[in-house]
Amino acid sequence: MAEAAEVLETATRDLSIDDSPIGKLYSASQLIGLEMAKLSAAAARGDKKEMIRAARALAAATVDMNKYALAVAQGCRGIVPYSLLPAKDRLLFSLFRFSFSFSFPFSRSFFVSRSLLDPETRDYLISMALAAKNFGVQLKILCAVKASSEGVDKTAEGQLITCAKGLTHAVIEAINYAEIAELKG
Repeated sequence: MAEAAEVLETATRDLSIDDSPIGKLYSASQLIGLEMAKLSAAAARGDKKEMIRAARALAAATVDMNKYALAVAQGCRGIVPYSLLPAKDRLLFSLFRFSFSFSFPFSRSFFVSRSLLDPETRDYLISMALAAKNFGVQLKILCAVKASSEGVDKTAEGQLITCAKGLTHAVIEAINYAEIAELKG
């Protein structure tokens, strides 16, 4: 689990955090990495109370990350300046406007975009954020099970490690798709 925490912390170390949805997504992903490192350290020490606390905080951070990923996905739509539309959309808008004569009700300066973010990128971003949320909940449950068991349970440890690796992968992929969405948007 320490390896997964280290990979996630390395991947999120240089992300810029601000008040935008993507900045908040980066902040939540850094918090996930921090809490995963705390969880890993607590598991290595055998501190069951700290494991449960870290798992709860980690699950809460994945819920926040999911919320911000949805905001990033939805924030790439809406009214945009005509000059910022891709050339293909400007051409379609011009043809559409010309076909309805000069009494077209929309001004040319603003146009409601069909979608600045392609559906595939949006869907992958949302699905990776949901996967991270699910892994966070599963990790919380597994930590509670491990804390309630006596002795060393290799099955529970293996499940925790697998879940942590899955969470790391989902968070990194969500960050990657959020960056793609920001570039396309």
